[in-house]
Amino acid sequence: QRMRERARVRTREEENSHSLGKLRQERITVPRGDGLLNRAVELLKEHAPRKATLEITFAGEEGHGSGVTAEFYSLVSEALRDPTLALWISEGQGGALFPAPAPQNLALLDSRLAYYRLVGTLLGKALLDGRLLTLPLSEDLFKLITGKALTSADLASIAPTRARHLATLAAAPETAPDYGLTFEYAPPDLRHGFTSHELVVGGSSKEVTKDNVEEYIEALADFMLRFGVERQVEAIRAGLEAVMPITALRVLTAAELRARVVGETGVEWTLQDLRDNVEARHGYTESSQPFVLLLSILAELPEPRRRDFLRFSTGVGGLPCGGLRQLDPKLTVVRKVCEDPDKHFPSANTCFHFLKLPEYSTRRRLEEQLLTALSEGMDGFFFN
Repeated sequence: QRMRERARVRTREEENSHSLGKLRQERITVPRGDGLLNRAVELLKEHAPRKATLEITFAGEEGHGSGVTAEFYSLVSEALRDPTLALWISEGQGGALFPAPAPQNLALLDSRLAYYRLVGTLLGKALLDGRLLTLPLSEDLFKLITGKALTSADLASIAPTRARHLATLAAAPETAPDYGLTFEYAPPDLRHGFTSHELVVGGSSKEVTKDNVEEYIEALADFMLRFGVERQVEAIRAGLEAVMPITALRVLTAAELRARVVGETGVEWTLQDLRDNVEARHGYTESSQPFVLLLSILAELPEPRRRDFLRFSTGVGGLPCGGLRQLDPKLTVVRKVCEDPDKHFPSANTCFHFLKLPEYSTRRRLEEQLLTALSEGMDGFFFN
């Protein structure tokens, strides 16, 4: 009951099932909370080979439809980013994710492969069903998925800090002894399940000197971009291949694939962007005071809150490539008719990207109720 009351601020009347071409639709109920990720592993492994679009409902909740399914993909994407899983290194631009290098015989890696396979299946389903994932996979990973090799130059976009250090070494090899390096790779932290890995036989006792700096840089890059991620990438490819042939993706570049699945790296908009791409309907016009005030508040939100707003109103905490103007359907603000509007919260229909906004008396009250809805109203989909 408590969850229902908290979630009531996020009330969404979700639409009935839709079909995609001649593909049948398969509706499955999943739990929220801690069990979601492992349930997703089982569910998508089972569902992947079927020629059907996936529709999700959450156990104990009334909502269904494309908005609810979009939230499922968002929640699973977020769960896969959990730092305690240690699946990724994310030093690249915008926190782009690349598989965490690891010794390929590491026992802990065996348990992680199911999650990497899930990533691949999510990619396939996102491409097939037209979904957006809030999982900022790096462009370099998409290169590996489609069978392209990486070079040491790609390290700059995956691990820029380490790449800069290696560049410094390469430029001044005589300084190598000052760093006390050996031919080993050290992971970012202990959650990765090992403290170091020898890059060559006897690497722990082989010091990096001015005479072997190039050998060290090559060995480190090979481990981080190839030998240390082979099983992880293969698991992703297997998950994707279960949904669609990877060969079908080779007509697209890695950048194009990433754009289709991940969308925009950041969530950026100006007040003018909002005016141009957010519609006022069903009780509001573009000159209605609540609509005008809402746009001014949205323009001032920091990026994390913008993501919260998008997830609240569309089910996905990100934007497709091209930004707000590419949202389909368009983000639309409609009047929420209620007695004493200041006591009510905004709600949403995520399937149609409708934000239902009460006619608040002041800008301050609108902002208070909106931010409370974004903080407290993400617990479920219920009708009122």
